[in-house]
Amino acid sequence: MEQKKTFLKDLSVSQLDWLLKNNNDFSNMVEEDYIESVMFWIGEEMNTFKDTLSNWEIGFYNQNFIRIKDDLGFIYAYEVFSKWYGVSDETQKLLDEALQVAKAYENTEEENTIGKVEEYAEKLRIELLNYFNGCTEIEDDYLKEQLSIMLDNEQFEDYYILGDDLSKIYIDIAYTKTLKWKS
Repeated sequence: MEQKKTFLKDLSVSQLDWLLKNNNDFSNMVEEDYIESVMFWIGEEMNTFKDTLSNWEIGFYNQNFIRIKDDLGFIYAYEVFSKWYGVSDETQKLLDEALQVAKAYENTEEENTIGKVEEYAEKLRIELLNYFNGCTEIEDDYLKEQLSIMLDNEQFEDYYILGDDLSKIYIDIAYTKTLKWKS
């Protein structure tokens, strides 16, 4: 007797949950897609700061770091970042203070204000690092959300299980034979 195919898109939430937790290959596929999506987004966000940084490394499973080469430019880039991507109320308050100090420095260029510019740039650097550290953590809920997106995008449209057996996932693959012209 042939077992019934059940495609992943037709599984219940609890069955999909079980697959994410218990099927390493499947879980890794979802995690890789999540990482790729997040890293693309982070790349877009980091473009805001590209001219103000000397070096940076943002990624999953490593120590993130950011080195500023232009404190004043970094503060103004953070303003653009805030407008495009949004920041917490606490970060916005810090940014507003930093912008006041930056503008005061530009108007006077006094030595006592350059230290404050550096100080605020450093505080904002830490805020940005904390933000990216949060982005590069993986929690179960993030993977569930990513799986939902992948199913909506039909990335698993050919994946199925047989009967009620969740221990194996199969892929429905159609093979194509190439015919050659007679010469």
